[in-house]
Amino acid sequence: PYISILDGITMGGGVGVSIGSLYRVSSERLQFAMPETAIGFVTDIGAGHFLARLGGPKGLGLCMALTSLRLGPGDALMCGVATHYVPSSNIPSLLEAFKKAPKGMNAQSLHLLINSFSAPAPESKLLKLFPLIEYCYGAAESVEDVIERLDQIQTGRHKVSGVDEEVAKDWSKNSLSTIFTKCPVSLKVVFRLMTLKPTPTIEESLIIEYRIVLRMIMRTWNFYEGVRAVILDKDNKPDWRPKKVEEVDDVLVVDYFFADFDEEEEENLSKELSMEFLDT
Repeated sequence: PYISILDGITMGGGVGVSIGSLYRVSSERLQFAMPETAIGFVTDIGAGHFLARLGGPKGLGLCMALTSLRLGPGDALMCGVATHYVPSSNIPSLLEAFKKAPKGMNAQSLHLLINSFSAPAPESKLLKLFPLIEYCYGAAESVEDVIERLDQIQTGRHKVSGVDEEVAKDWSKNSLSTIFTKCPVSLKVVFRLMTLKPTPTIEESLIIEYRIVLRMIMRTWNFYEGVRAVILDKDNKPDWRPKKVEEVDDVLVVDYFFADFDEEEEENLSKELSMEFLDT
């Protein structure tokens, strides 16, 4: 077992490294997200398992996967991403205490040690949005349905009980504008991954995501275009193919990513990927 300190940006691979740890200690600087749909990729590193099982409102993991929603420390504690809260000013002392701790400390003793450096945690900023997340994401049956539900809120065609109408409209408007910047193929693939029934085990999720990742990298345009637009050139104007969610054929496109490998396909894709890295 190991302990992770989430003292700042924790995204993508950082999530993969930390999410399986015994304890995940958040500071006030935590920004936790899975932003893969922004670069034409898929939420991997076991996200089909752990995002689908988050606490909090139903659909929170799907919302995070589709929109790259960032969680702060209060949100992370609320949904189980973080187990403890320690201010960043106390983290050096906590790390020093770990060094001096006797070997073989059990989980309860480690828990008490971390708590001795803790402070009252910030409140979750998502609490007031629970009914919206559950309606727009938790109850949705497709990406198109998510978009339709958000549009209903934004236009006032549907009102969610317990949420201020203007807050709801602003939130849905921002969510829609964010979704429309993401890769349509990635959105469809991620929706399928987040809604698999039964929810895959971590082992099953990693196998499924391995297939998706290899195919996305070696057989599609979108990943390379997303990296170019968001990370390299930073023009934030990716040329997604296709450009709209409704143009993504579920059978021809989405089913392809989830299909089992035959021995020849896996070997060929792995070799091609190795050659790509060698060439660079």
